Amino acid sequence: MSSKKFLIRNAIATSLQKAIKVADHLLLVPFYLSVWGPAYYGEWLTLTIVPNILSLSQIGVGTASANQMVLHFTAGKLQLASNIAKSGLLLIIVVMIFSVLTTGVIISILFFFDAFDDSVIEERSAFIAISLLMVSKIVLFINHLYEGYFRSARRASLGINLTNTYLAVNLIVTLLILLLNGKIITIAFGSLVTSIIFTSTYLFVGHNLLQDLKQFKGRVFANDLRLLLKTGFGYFLNPLWLILSFQGTTFVVRLVLGPEAVAIFNTARNLTRSISQVFHMTNLTVMPELQVQLGRNNLNKVREMFTYSLGLVLILAMIGTFSLIVFGPWIYNAWTGGSISDQNTLIYIFSVGILLNSVWISSEMIFW
Repeated sequence: MSSKKFLIRNAIATSLQKAIKVADHLLLVPFYLSVWGPAYYGEWLTLTIVPNILSLSQIGVGTASANQMVLHFTAGKLQLASNIAKSGLLLIIVVMIFSVLTTGVIISILFFFDAFDDSVIEERSAFIAISLLMVSKIVLFINHLYEGYFRSARRASLGINLTNTYLAVNLIVTLLILLLNGKIITIAFGSLVTSIIFTSTYLFVGHNLLQDLKQFKGRVFANDLRLLLKTGFGYFLNPLWLILSFQGTTFVVRLVLGPEAVAIFNTARNLTRSISQVFHMTNLTVMPELQVQLGRNNLNKVREMFTYSLGLVLILAMIGTFSLIVFGPWIYNAWTGGSISDQNTLIYIFSVGILLNSVWISSEMIFW
C-alpha cells in the first residue's frame, strides 16, 4: 500500500482526535462555569496542575523505546526490535513504581503545609480527587511504548482511533457527571475507570498486531538501557517548557490573582490554542509514515513529506491567527455565556503566539 493511503488514514483518525480534544477544551467549559461557577472551576484547574505534570514526566522512556523499536522493525531487525521492547517495558515499570512513590510524597507535602486551607474546595475532597487523578495518569504510562507496535505494523490510524474512543468516552462521562451536578471526586473517579479500560484494550490490540515479533524473545542489555535512558531524558526535557508555561503560569496566576483569574486566563488560552491543534494533527498524520520511510532509508520521501507538511501548517497558522484576532473576542464572550468579562488583550497576545509556534511545532517531528 502506498504512503499516500496511510497518510490519508492517519489524517482522518488524527482529525477526529483533535476535534475531540478541542471539544474537551471548549465544550465542557460552559458546563463547568454554569454548574460550579468561576471560582470553583478555577480551583479545580489549579488542583489538576500536579497530575498534569506527572503525566508529562513519563513521555521520555516510552517515546524513546517506541521510536527505536519502529526504526529497528521497519529495517527488518526484529530481534533488536524485540530487545528494545523488553528493555523499554522494564524501564517503564520502574518509572511507574517511582511515580507512585512520588505521588505519595507530593500529596503528603501539599497537605502537610496546608496548601488547600484557603481553597473554595474542601480539603478532603481535594486530597481524594488529586490521588485518583494521579493514579489515572500513571495507568496511561505504558501506552507510549505500545504506540511503537501500532506504527511498526503501519496501523497508526488504529492506535489513534482507539485513543479517540477513550477521549470521547472520557468527555461524555465528564459531561454526564456535570449535568448530574457532580463534583471533583466523581469526575476524578470516572477518569480513573476509563483510563484502566482503555489501557487494557490498547495493550491487548497492539501486542497482537506484531505476530512476527512474537517469534523473537526479547532480552535486556545494559547498552539498550543506557541508550533508552539517554534518549528518553532528551524526550523528557521537551515537555519541561509545557510544565513551566502552562502549569507554572496557572499556579502563579492562582497565587497572585486568585481562582477566578485562573478561569479567565485558562479559558482565553484554551480558545486560542484550539488552532494549534491543527499543527499537532499534521505531525501525528505525517510522523508515523515518515518514520517508516526513515527506517527504510528513503530520505527523499522523508524530505518531501516534511516540506509539504511544513508549508501546509504555515498557511493554516496565518489563517487561524487572522481569524482569532478578528472573531476571537466575540467567540469568547458567546462561549463563556458572558459569565467572564471580555479579555481581548489576552486573546490578541495568545493569537500572535500561535503563529510563531507553528514553525517549530511542525519541525520538531524531525528531531523526534
